[in-house]
Amino acid sequence: MSNQLWRAFEEVRPYAARTVRWQLELCSECPTYERQMALAALIPPKVLLEATEHLCAGKRWRKELVALEERILHYTSVTGDWR
Repeated sequence: MSNQLWRAFEEVRPYAARTVRWQLELCSECPTYERQMALAALIPPKVLLEATEHLCAGKRWRKELVALEERILHYTSVTGDWR
């Protein structure tokens, strides 16, 4: 599912995919709090939800995507940012 979600993210936000990939590499090399926050800023909850919707456009929603959206919403603040 992660590969499919990444492809959907690239389609929804093609201009951000390169920067997100770079930030992911930085986080994997040295996962500091600042780098993780920079990554979270690049992928706000709204964008992830758009990617999941793009994945299921015109199809029946898979259980794992529904569960993912529930987790995203759980960690989303009332202002739409990450908690």
